[in-house]
Order: sequence, then structure tokens, then C-alpha cells
Amino acid sequence: MQKVLTLTATCLLGILLCASAALADEVKTDHFTLNLPSGWTQPQPVQSAQGATMAILQNAAEQTVITVAVTPVPLSAKDLAIQTIANMKAAGFTTSEPVASGDSYVGEFSKEQVKGVSYFSANGKLGSVITIMGAFAQAESESISGNIRWSYQKRIERERHNPQSAGFGYCLKDGKLAIVPEEAKIVRFIFESYLSGASRRAIVKQLNTTTGGKLWHESAISYILTNECYMGDTMLQKTYSTGPLPVKRHRNTGQRKQYYIPDTHPAIIAKDDFEKVQILLEMKKTQYTREKRKTEFPFAKKLCCRECGSTLRRKGQKESAYWCCMTHDADKNECALLPIPEVQIQQAFLRLYYNLKHQGSHILPDLIANLQSIRERKFLWSVDVIELNKKIAELTSQNQLLATLRESGCVDPDIFIFKSNKLTEQLRAAKQAKSRILNQDSDDTIPCTQELITILKRGPEMLHDFDGELFGQLIDKVIIESNTSLRFRLRNGLELRESIERTVR
Repeated sequence: MQKVLTLTATCLLGILLCASAALADEVKTDHFTLNLPSGWTQPQPVQSAQGATMAILQNAAEQTVITVAVTPVPLSAKDLAIQTIANMKAAGFTTSEPVASGDSYVGEFSKEQVKGVSYFSANGKLGSVITIMGAFAQAESESISGNIRWSYQKRIERERHNPQSAGFGYCLKDGKLAIVPEEAKIVRFIFESYLSGASRRAIVKQLNTTTGGKLWHESAISYILTNECYMGDTMLQKTYSTGPLPVKRHRNTGQRKQYYIPDTHPAIIAKDDFEKVQILLEMKKTQYTREKRKTEFPFAKKLCCRECGSTLRRKGQKESAYWCCMTHDADKNECALLPIPEVQIQQAFLRLYYNLKHQGSHILPDLIANLQSIRERKFLWSVDVIELNKKIAELTSQNQLLATLRESGCVDPDIFIFKSNKLTEQLRAAKQAKSRILNQDSDDTIPCTQELITILKRGPEMLHDFDGELFGQLIDKVIIESNTSLRFRLRNGLELRESIERTVR
């Protein structure tokens, strides 16, 4: 039977758990109302002291305890989670690091036979902690996790938003965004410089020359120039979380609805200036991505440094052009990769093409045969899923039977806790295994390999000069491994190493 608990917050909380049984009792406080369905009890009255409120709920049959606490704390949800988890660690609990879930934070904990999940929310004045302990903590956490996201969604739709953090140029003051004058001056300089015709690279160079502290990078400039917060507006749900624990954050590229709220806080940049910058950015983007530019610079955005992960930038002109790691270019102590003459990358590709043309006719078809064999085995996934479904059903049935035996007094409490925890861990592992199978990404390696074979058959027997178009058809990325070697990643994912005839600069 689905576990039932409906908790409706009137001030801070906003959590709704679906009920599948008739409500039995109602507990009201200044901050929340608890509707208790059949099977759930309140072992003791709500405790209130010095502005704090705490309620305890339990389901004896399912061996689950839930505590709901609201207390005055001048903290954000993240800080409340960090402080609480630190206190639990000091008390001997094994804990996870807090993970964002909507505008709340989630953390797991365990100590001996006790396991549980806590949810932390705060608005800078009041903080709430919901804790679920017992054999069914994971299942309850899944239900609550989904409904926290539901609650967050509803608050967004009502345009009720309390920021949990502040970007560059702002700070949090009484739960609201306030301008930091020194940082706002830099933000205005960035916008004014870009509107005056300065490139992002030039702005970075100027800031690194005139300001102290952490080095600026072009990515930071791009973030500031495109962030609507600097004209006083807020875009909500730029990222979203998936699943119960472990919660993962993803950039929202259309998977979730976004909400734009104007005039939520003081503006640093005038709206007209912000819009002018967006137009200018789009114009430069269009110009940069012209087909002509793709032909002239086939290595653009395809070269990356293995040591630091940065992309390589082209410098110089024509025969003297070379490619430099952006990290090395900013600080030679941060990355040891030396600049690479463009002609050396071109020559490495010519050697790669020759080998593929004359040896790839044997290698690539064999690769396709192996991939097809692997794909056929993947068809057995459905069988695996069926087996996992059976296992999940069996474990769930065993857990329910164990709870029934415990309720009737047929099982010793210590034995019940041990067996219940073991079953819960097995159930979690089975669910995770099923999820991994169902979330496997589609594989397009075979068609990509077939396309490579076609391109190589049509290509010339020997390349005497570098062909940018052919390079783009064959190569997905070039990983610079060291100052003497690189790896070409073909469009099908296959990686082949070539040497670099290094020119010292």
C-alpha cells in the first residue's frame, strides 16, 4: 500500500504528498498543518519553544518516523544544510554532502541501524528541516523529492522567489539581492567596453591588468554580458534536478518550463544597454559562424588540451599561424602545453589520412562487425529489465511480509531492523540497476563508421596538401596529449594517435 502523508505549509513549507487513505487527524501549528491518514500517529504533542516548532509522526507498521521542524534562523537553505550536517557528523553520524533540489537541499545520514534523509529549506528568517528515518526512508524520500519539486514549481508560477545565492555584483541582504558598489563598477565597465567595440579578449586583458585577485576569463565576460539579472530581472529554472537521491543538476535547454520575472531587484545596467549588447552578440555570432570561416579555420573549437581541458586558440597569420592553449596563454605555470604550429597539425592529419585510406579498409569493417555483435547483445536488455522487475516485486513483497510479522509480534525487533535494512539496500540496488539500463543513450557509432568508410573510398589515394573540408568530414576532435603527441577522434568515436614534430617557440 502506498504510504500516505499530506503536509501543507501555510508559511514556509509547501509540500504535498499524495494520500491514498482516509485522513484521520489534523495537527495545526503557526507554520504548517499536518493531515495524518490512517496508520500514522503523533506520539507526542507539537513542541514549541523560543519561536521553534517541531512535530513528530510515526507509522509503526512500516517502521518509519518523520520529523518536521521550523525554527528562526538567519541562514540560506544551503547554509542551514551545511551547519546541520556538520553537527550530525560531530555527533558520530555518517552523512552525505548536501545536494540542491529546487530551492531546497537534501542530505542522507546513517548511524548504526538508523538511516534517513533530511530536506532543508530557508528564507533567511525561518528554516525548516524535514527528516525521514526508518526502513522506508528511501521510498518516502522519492515521494517527498518529487513533491518538493512540485512545490517549487508552484511558487515559481506564483512569482514567489527568494534567492539562495548572489552572483558577481550583488550580495544577499535580508533575503534580497543588493548591489555591491565595487563589483557593480566592474560590471558597468564590461558592458560599456563591449558596446564601445572592445572584444571580450581585450576586456579580459584590461581587467587582469587593472584589478587584483582572481584572473578573469572570457567565459566570465560572456556570462555577465548575457545575464538578465544585471538589468534587474530574474529567469527562474535555468537548471533542474532529476530523480530522487542522488540528485543531479542539469542545464535547462527546454526540458522544463522557464519563468521570466521582471524588476525583481535593483538593476546595475539599463535595459536598453542590455538589449543593445544582446543584438551585438548575435551579430558577432552570426559573423563568426559563417561557412567561409569554417573553411578557413577548420581547427576552430576542435582542438583541446588534455592537461587542463582548455580549447586551443589560433594566433598568427597564414604560414606562421600556431595554436595555443588558452590556460597556458593566460598563465604558463598553470599548463605546460607549448604553442603548436598549425602546419604540424596539418601534417599529422595527412599522415592519419594515409593510414586510414590504406589500412582503414580492413580496420573499420571489423569494427562495424564487433559493434553489431555488441548491439545484438543489447537487445537482451529487455530480458534484464524483466528479471529486475521480478526481483523488485519479490523484495517489496518480502519487506511487506516482514512488516506484517513485526506488527503481529512474530519477529524480534533487532532481527526486524537488520533484515529490513538488508532488504531495503537490495531493493535500492535493483532499482538503480534498472534505471541504468533504461537510461542508456542511443548508439550511432555504426552508421558513423559506415559513413567514414564511404568518405575514405571516395577520397584521393594521397593527400599532398591539407584539405579542411575532408578534415571536417572525418574528425570530431583533436586532443593534444603532450608537446610531442596528439589524438584524432574520428566522427565514430575511434581515437588514433599521431606524433607532433615540435617547433620550439
